[in-house]
Amino acid sequence: PRPKAPPSRSSTPLPHQRHAMGRGRKVESVLSELPEPTESQAIVRVTGTPGGNLVQVTDEASRTFLARVPSKFRNVIWIRIGGYLIVEREADEEAEG
Repeated sequence: PRPKAPPSRSSTPLPHQRHAMGRGRKVESVLSELPEPTESQAIVRVTGTPGGNLVQVTDEASRTFLARVPSKFRNVIWIRIGGYLIVEREADEEAEG
């Protein structure tokens, strides 16, 4: 006699799974939104990745500086050379210009 096949799972999600968002959907939702920078933020271009959570960036005035990526984004997003980021300006930088 053949052994019985295990009962099939239904495709209906369990109550705790209905609102769960997988990593793919999270990334997709972040990429599909187009954020607008505020006055305290600037759009910069990535020119290098020295390592750790630092990236070398260039702003609209062709000034090059290092920006720190918060550790909560470390393994969530990939930053490529030539890509663009929105960064927070620091108080001393805003006073200069």
